[in-house]
Amino acid sequence: MCGVNSRIRKRRYSIGGGAVALAGVLWIVSLAVSHKRVVATDRVSENPEVRNAVALQAAFVDVAKQAEESVVNIQVESKSKRRNNASPGFPFGNSPFDEFFRQFETPQRQPNADGGQGSGFVISKDGYILTNFHVVQDAKKVKVVMLDKKSFDGQVVGADPRLDLAVVKIKTDDLRPAELGNSDRINVGEWAIAVGNPFGLDHTLTVGVISAKGRDLDSISGRTTAQDFIQTDAAINPGNSGGPLLNIYGEVVGINNAIFSTSGGNNGIGFAIPINNAKAVLKQLIEDGKVVRGWLGISIQELTPEMANTFGIPLNTKGVLVGEVLDEGPAATAGIEAGDVILRYGDNKTQTPRELQKIVAATSVGNTVVVTILRGGKERKLDVNIGEMPTQTGEDGPESGQPSTQTWRGLSVRPLDNEIAEQLGQKDTRGALVIGVEPGSPADDAGISRGDVVRKVGNVEVENVRQFLSLVGKAKDTDPVRLWVSRQGRNQFVVVGPAKTD
Repeated sequence: MCGVNSRIRKRRYSIGGGAVALAGVLWIVSLAVSHKRVVATDRVSENPEVRNAVALQAAFVDVAKQAEESVVNIQVESKSKRRNNASPGFPFGNSPFDEFFRQFETPQRQPNADGGQGSGFVISKDGYILTNFHVVQDAKKVKVVMLDKKSFDGQVVGADPRLDLAVVKIKTDDLRPAELGNSDRINVGEWAIAVGNPFGLDHTLTVGVISAKGRDLDSISGRTTAQDFIQTDAAINPGNSGGPLLNIYGEVVGINNAIFSTSGGNNGIGFAIPINNAKAVLKQLIEDGKVVRGWLGISIQELTPEMANTFGIPLNTKGVLVGEVLDEGPAATAGIEAGDVILRYGDNKTQTPRELQKIVAATSVGNTVVVTILRGGKERKLDVNIGEMPTQTGEDGPESGQPSTQTWRGLSVRPLDNEIAEQLGQKDTRGALVIGVEPGSPADDAGISRGDVVRKVGNVEVENVRQFLSLVGKAKDTDPVRLWVSRQGRNQFVVVGPAKTD
């Protein structure tokens, strides 16, 4: 028995000795590895290119850490089904812009779930969060999820469809707000860092550069408020909407908003709302729940040399051309006419439509402004009493270059331009183009489809969107309305039933 124990002890000692020997080997290896690490570190420190790369890498890490507590996931349960896949900007499914202003909703595991999610970021310690309007539009319930997975019930306290901004409030007082930068000071080529929740993957960070500034996307989106965007190649995908676009210092310079895409995912062309545009309206959104803007009641466009020539205007004239004047609006009351060129608004020269829009929008409602116009080769000064820009869901008023997208009984319409008319086989641009039909709406029940063109309301021919809205607006909510619709070259009558009530 003792012999057995002795053998066991010897074996244990042998194993123990092996362990000691192994420990010695590991200690030597550890020294060697440590020595190599020291040498490698010395080499990095001696290599300026690698050292610069490591410093840049550290800057990105710092930005990620700085943003992680400020960026939130916003989950939404909607009151009703969202509009179909037609984007407000381009009505055709095979268009690269079909996804352009689609509400960035992550597909749900339950196909019947009526909701989605996006991103946002904290702007105050006491629970105010900035996001996109389209993220929380028609929300019945809003849930805000933080980095630590703690969630809060959110309330939409302010919305500005025109800029696609919204403010959500949660009940807490210990949040870390993001630092807001100055988007007027960014330059093309600077770093751009997008943070958000693409496809529900929370706190995803992507890196790119500022690709362009001041992008006006009217011509490709059809949304007349799509102006002054920051373009970036930092990856933006569904779910990123409402999240911050940061500079290398971790400051918010933009709010991620939209993408140019052929597939619905990132193609290297994303757009963000400049943070300065948001800062200009935040106070109103938080205190009043909406943004009140000055309004002239006109449609304006750039005065190109070709256009100036047709009007007999000197080619060196700097101003904004009035394309249309809304009946009984402030401009019409003051005597402004289509074809006038606005040279000055008060003491401000107006050389571009965007400049004029910004100045007018910033004017207090009720103020009287002297507007200098050019008509028939002569300058005239007119006193205009500034009105309040009408509230239109998700769109601008007629201050922009063309009438905006409008909705009636679940039917979304916009102007028909030459390019789309040709694609649809239409002979001209008269009528109102259907770009979306809300499921379950009276328009949907009537069988109206995206791509249809409304040619008549009752027996009256429709020239444009404004006339269409005027005609259908005369009908009572309880009255059915007969439309004459052109679809792929064939015309047919449809009857849109009474407006539905909840």
